[in-house]
Amino acid sequence: CRCDDSMVKRKADVTATEDAEVELTGFVQDGELLLRDPSGIVYSSERDHLDQLVALGTWDSVAAVARLERTVPLRPQSVQKWEPAAAKARVEELTREIAGYARMKQLQRSVVTFEQLLAEELQPSYYTYSNMINAYVNSGDVAGSQCMFRMMLDAGCKPNVVVYTTLLKGLCAAGELPAAITQLQAMAAAVPPVNADVRTLNTFLRGCVRTGDLCAARWAFQMLPRWGIRADHTAHA
Repeated sequence: CRCDDSMVKRKADVTATEDAEVELTGFVQDGELLLRDPSGIVYSSERDHLDQLVALGTWDSVAAVARLERTVPLRPQSVQKWEPAAAKARVEELTREIAGYARMKQLQRSVVTFEQLLAEELQPSYYTYSNMINAYVNSGDVAGSQCMFRMMLDAGCKPNVVVYTTLLKGLCAAGELPAAITQLQAMAAAVPPVNADVRTLNTFLRGCVRTGDLCAARWAFQMLPRWGIRADHTAHA
């Protein structure tokens, strides 16, 4: 994500530690207010439930990059000891927030909330990962969605057809048809295999229409018997 020349700047002093202050510069990016400290770390303007700022990434004078691997807390957070029922409820609460931000295409807020879940030493659920993938796809960040998918697999979560179709949607929207075909093949090669459904087919065909790739569309129709599905009226439109 990049900052345009019309960004609005303002200064704000916030407490970074008990005995020191950090001067932050505010700027607007994609309609959202962010904060930058003198060292170049970029923070969300919204504090977490512990009233602490949450870092999104770094500033290189051209762009503020929000990447999970770059996010760091402003200061160490006290970690709550969770009972199983409370932990489950908290994960569900944060996952609902992520889902809401994903629908509104507010990727940075989704990332901040996901980081908050990890900072509280909670285990993301299948639905947490699924909604984070959706957040990246809805914001057009294909690389981010693939990164989150790998994190999901590393956590031992088995993606279903909904997750694969969401990833496919991102690839097709970006016009990456070869990668989309690879994704469909990965579904069939998964253990156990994940069968494409009509929604998966129609998502792929929309990508074919967008890119004008007639060969890819023909390939998809040839795969229907193997996938065990029948094209609906949308596919033939």
